[in-house]
Parts: sequence; structure tokens; C-alpha cells
Amino acid sequence: MQSIRLSKMSRLRWVLLSTLLWLPVGCGSRPVVRDTIELDPVLVTGGMEEEDLAFASAEELFLAANRLLEEEQFAPALRRYRMVIEHFPDSAYYRAALYNSALCYEGLDDWQTAADIYSLVVERWPASRDATDALYRWADALSQLGRWEEITPLMERALRRTDLTLVDRIEAHLRWGLASLELRDYSTAERQFRTALRTNREAQTSGGTGASQADPALPDYHPMLVQTHFGLGRTYHELFSEIKLVLPESAIFQALLDKGQLAEQARLAYLDAVRAGNIYWSPAAGFMIGQLYEDFYLDVLACEVPHDFDPLTVEVYFDDLRAFLRPLTDRALEIYQETMSMSERLGGDPIWLEEAARGIERIRSYLEDPAVQAEQEEAILQQRHPHGARNPSRRWTGPHPPES
Repeated sequence: MQSIRLSKMSRLRWVLLSTLLWLPVGCGSRPVVRDTIELDPVLVTGGMEEEDLAFASAEELFLAANRLLEEEQFAPALRRYRMVIEHFPDSAYYRAALYNSALCYEGLDDWQTAADIYSLVVERWPASRDATDALYRWADALSQLGRWEEITPLMERALRRTDLTLVDRIEAHLRWGLASLELRDYSTAERQFRTALRTNREAQTSGGTGASQADPALPDYHPMLVQTHFGLGRTYHELFSEIKLVLPESAIFQALLDKGQLAEQARLAYLDAVRAGNIYWSPAAGFMIGQLYEDFYLDVLACEVPHDFDPLTVEVYFDDLRAFLRPLTDRALEIYQETMSMSERLGGDPIWLEEAARGIERIRSYLEDPAVQAEQEEAILQQRHPHGARNPSRRWTGPHPPES
């Protein structure tokens, strides 16, 4: 499964990279003006394609590659970065070309090669700002590869660095939380998400800035904070879904109390994301609130049926239970409809219109389609869960945000 993509993505870095006319600066998140470096023109003759013959120096190749990267022409940009790396190993542009080549591999969906290059940058230039940025990009590549267990040590390493901005610290905790969530380490996920939010709150209460005026606290609508609220909601949602309703009655009663508390915690965290008005994460959170109600309905419907019920009693039992649970399905329908309206109002990714529409179709089938009802009841009697839209092995099966 792919990770949920962070809002602080590579294009933000690419825009900055295009401004780097003074090196060595690398691919850090803030350009630093240095003295201009004069290089003697050196014509590269080996292995060049015809359109590359006009480039006489590492600088020309590097700047041309940057322009191509901004235009998302990953393959030709990568070719020029590779020329800098192979033919100008002593150039001041070498490190930046190496880092940027990893961005190209990301664009080409070669996450393993990108991860290898970011690892090399971290190990060869450990004290540089490039190494800090590479740690985060390395973690993102690992998330694309599903290697969640390798992300925690990287974020621990990142948090020990002394050159972190407030955004860097929040991102480290967010990435750590997301990896822990995928590994089902829910206590760590909750702690990391809450630490990310607390870090920003402390910056806000200290006069609205972080360590300096150049490092301000993030506004509540910042995508990284909204995704943190979303992640916290997912954490409680996962814990909610892990509680099964099994006999005896005393155990079912306690399980319902526990599920109700976790559902409310998840709902409140999702609501924080909804209220932020983020173009992607707010409709996503709205959809998940609807799915929370849908899941609650299915979980209670899937409660273990007493084994001494005869067929007629079972039929009456399911009819009564569906009627009793009708407020949950009604609320799910209402929220899916509200999610569609919010998505249209924000002008965001149309995927949430589609996801919410499918949710409405599912709920109506639970209420109106006898075949669907019979299929659910048969699964429950065989002690299988009618999971609906949910992947039983993983909570988040929705789409992922585009890079921004």
C-alpha cells in the first residue's frame, strides 16, 4: 500500500532549486546566497546525445536539468544530472545534481533508486542541510516501498539534528506517526501525532513564532497539521475496528462502551481536520466520519448471534437489529452527502465526490437490497464480518493526495 502523501513534497523543493545560481547550496529548503563560482568550460564528448552538445560546463548542464525538472520532464532532466555526476565529479554542482537525480527517480516511480541516492547523500555529507532534507525524502521513498519499519530510525535521527526548522520537527513526528500507524503500533502513532500538534501549539503560545521570526508557527489550516489530525482520527478508528462484539453479553456490553469512546475520539479528530478547510484532507476526513458510522453499523450488526437461536428467531433478530441501528445508517448517509457538498465547495480532488457517492450507494443497499442483507446475514452466521468498504487488514483504503 502506498503511503498517504505529505503536503511538503518535492515540487516545493524543485522551485527553490531553480533559484540556486550560487553553489554549493544543494537542495535545502532555503536558498543561501554564496559567492559565484567560476568554472572553466569543459566540453563533454562521450555518451552525449545531439541536443546535449551545446553544454560546455557543469553549470550549464545543471541549470538546464533544473528547468526540465520544474517542467516534470524527469527522464531528460535525469540524463543531464547524470552527466554532471559522471563527468564533473569535482564540480561544486556534484552534490546538488546527485540529490536532484533522486527527485527525478521519484518522478519516474523508481523509489528504490531514489532511496539509495538519499542514503548516499546522508552518509557522505552528514552535516549538510542536504542531509537533513535527504532524510525526509528517504523516509518518503521507504513509505512508497511499504518499508514502514525503516522510517522510525530515520525520523529519530532527523530529530537529533540541530538545523531543524519548526516545520521539520512537525514533519518528523508526522512521518513517524504514519509509519507507526501502518505497523499497528497505535500507542506510538497517537503519541507522535499529539507531539506534532503540541510542538506547533507551543510555538503559537510563545508569541506566534517558532525559534525566530523566520520560523513561524503553522496556521491551523496548514496541510501538515490537517493531515496530523486526520492521522490521529485514523489511529482511534483503527483501535475502534479492532474491538469485536462476541458473547457473553457482559463482554459485548463492555466492548460497546469501549467502541463508543474510541468512535467519539476518532470523530473529534476528524472534525478538526474538516474544520480546517483543507482542499484535500478536509473532504477526506468528512468521508472517514461517514465511514466511521458505517463501520459502527456493520460491527454491531456482526455481533455474535446466540447459538441457540432457531431460523425464525434469527430472522426476527436481524430485522429488529437493523431497525435499532437505523440512526447509524441515516447519519452515515447524511455525512456522505455533506462530504460531497464540501468537496464541490472547496473545488478539490473529485475523488471524494466519487468515494462519498459509493458510500451512499452502499448504505442504501444495506437498507433496501434483500440480496445484500441476506449475504451479510449469512456471513455473520458463519462468523465472518461484512466489511463493506473497509479492507479488513487495513483501515485506510482510500485515495492519496496529489503532490503539491
